[in-house]
Amino acid sequence: MIFIPFLISAQCDKLENHRDGKEAALQLFVYRDFIKNKQYKEAFPNWEELYKCCKAGNGNILKDGIRIYRSFAKNAKDTIEQREHYLKVAQFMKEEIECYGNKIRRKTGLPYYGFRYYILGKHYSKNLKDYEKAAFYFEKSIEADGNVVEPNLIDHYSFVAVKLYNQDLISQEEFKEIVKRLMEICKSEITQQAAQLRDLYTVRGDDPELERKEDSQIDNVKKEMGDFLQEISLIDKKDMQPSYKRHKVNEEVSQEQCLTLSAALNIID
Repeated sequence: MIFIPFLISAQCDKLENHRDGKEAALQLFVYRDFIKNKQYKEAFPNWEELYKCCKAGNGNILKDGIRIYRSFAKNAKDTIEQREHYLKVAQFMKEEIECYGNKIRRKTGLPYYGFRYYILGKHYSKNLKDYEKAAFYFEKSIEADGNVVEPNLIDHYSFVAVKLYNQDLISQEEFKEIVKRLMEICKSEITQQAAQLRDLYTVRGDDPELERKEDSQIDNVKKEMGDFLQEISLIDKKDMQPSYKRHKVNEEVSQEQCLTLSAALNIID
């Protein structure tokens, strides 16, 4: 399978690029009062002028575009119109990557584009049902962030991989490779989280009872993670058997596995 990216070259214009100058652009930000009150139609004219002239003049411009068009999609008269609005949302998300992707994320110390690729992939999966593009952007996120991707990416990519496989959009070997890669990220994530827990409670002092409880919690997390990985491994093996009915591995099964993984990770949040 070949993933074909939808590439853009955003014009990351600043407020100074407004045809009437920066002061004129600043006056248009009165639209944000409408945004705060969820009056998106009323906000649209001033927002649109800012977007066309200076979309990167303020981080809120693209962010508000996403909010506006999500609202339009929610209230669309039919699925065709709704899809058009969701495609605009995807465009704004890509422009955020182009204009702000190199900013450093405080939580991880990595550039924001890895996280934004994850958000974009989730949008393609959930709202546009375009699982090939979703997989492409999940891969971009993994490429950018390595084993410190957003934990929920594993949930969403697992679901997308099963969808692609069931629709004959990826081969057995491609499905197997995706699962293996996600399993490696899972293992890395749980190791890191367990180490953080131990460091946290070591700093708090010497309390034998507390340490016993914490060790028990860590062991439980590892067990749940191990159970999840074993389930994935069994499914992977079944997929390789000619007698296995492939379509038994459907989105419901995938969602259940993803919930198992989420539960394991969230115990230590």
